[in-house]
Amino acid sequence: MAFSTSTFAQLQNSGYAHTPLLSSGELDQLRGFIRSCIEDAIGVHIDDLGAYHFIVNDEQHRVMGAKPNRVLKPAQADAVLDFGSIKAFRDFLPGYVPQEVTYGDLKSEPRPEVYFRLVRPGRDTDVGAAHCDRWFHELYNIEYRRSISYKIWISVESSAGENGLIIYPGSTSHPLGYYKVDTPDGPKPKPDFDLSEIGPGQLMPAQPGDALIFNDNVFHKGALNNADRSRVSVEITLCKPDTR
Repeated sequence: MAFSTSTFAQLQNSGYAHTPLLSSGELDQLRGFIRSCIEDAIGVHIDDLGAYHFIVNDEQHRVMGAKPNRVLKPAQADAVLDFGSIKAFRDFLPGYVPQEVTYGDLKSEPRPEVYFRLVRPGRDTDVGAAHCDRWFHELYNIEYRRSISYKIWISVESSAGENGLIIYPGSTSHPLGYYKVDTPDGPKPKPDFDLSEIGPGQLMPAQPGDALIFNDNVFHKGALNNADRSRVSVEITLCKPDTR
């Protein structure tokens, strides 16, 4: 696979772009990394990640919901960042680096934040509320917050039209506002506008190995999984270091 100039132009013009990204070998390697993380966290081996929901129980899934358990190990993250099309995309963004892990015990071992999500069929608790990534960068005072960042969302297991990521195209014309809500899991941003102001969301088509790349002003959320297989995705954020 190759990341193209036309795809980067679409990203710059629209704020988001959809592109095939991983080769079949890279996709298989990424699946292996995720399976090893799951086995390390809950002691369960899963040959077919799409069957995740058949194999794990609710308590095991709760354990997998803890973000530190879903972050790839440093060597695994480095291998993913070395995939051909990811390297090609990074060539379009000189000076940008992967965001590092900033939470939990993982802070003691610096590593790029390459993590995965597991979304079971029909479980609305497995997907979060719509948001802009910029809100979290500002709310948690993340180092790179002054520059635009870019999220690489990679489909590992998905069913086009039945699950994936919802993008709100009308959100890209200007930054959207939010307010802070304190929760047991820490502060969370909530939109301070009516969703009707930006128009409907669009479920983006994505086959395994495809990627959605978008900047941190794009309003988005994970879609409810209406397929009969678990949806698995990987996320990477590229940021430009703050040079104040």
